[in-house]
Amino acid sequence: MAFVPLDNSAPIPQQPIPAEEIPWYMKYGGRALGTFGGIVAMALGLLNTITSILSASCIFGGILQILIGFVLVLAEAPCCCMFLDFGERFASFIEARPLWNKALLYLCMAIIPITFCQSVSIFVGCALIFATGVVYGLMSLGRKAPRGEMLSRAQQDHMASTLVKNMEPTSYNPTQQIP
Repeated sequence: MAFVPLDNSAPIPQQPIPAEEIPWYMKYGGRALGTFGGIVAMALGLLNTITSILSASCIFGGILQILIGFVLVLAEAPCCCMFLDFGERFASFIEARPLWNKALLYLCMAIIPITFCQSVSIFVGCALIFATGVVYGLMSLGRKAPRGEMLSRAQQDHMASTLVKNMEPTSYNPTQQIP
């Protein structure tokens, strides 16, 4: 049994931005940054794991960074992981998701290793992963509106705020009571 809203006031979900509306430099730049960031994150995670022998939390943070970098490379450049059977299926699943899902996934993945170890290698590797998430977030917003449309919206908003300000009382004078 499916639950269907009876009224038409239910919000309509936002449609994903078509691929042809995303500029080519953002699309390929996001992929390149994701691939580069994943490789650097794996290398720095390995370096952090090797150099922090005395801290178990830093070793765990380094291992997490290696795994997150591998997931990022697998999602952004499946040609780098052709030896894995599930690599192509995983990459196509991630590619089918809306851009804001990818952005949110990458942003959350970048925060996890930093919570375990606050070293420079963890920070730099996670910063590249975070930057990839930011690029995908910007892609999910879409293109800017044309200049004329932005000017007309700004003028409409200015008029609405002026009308609201004119409706507010300028001063309040309570009636004085005589004892």
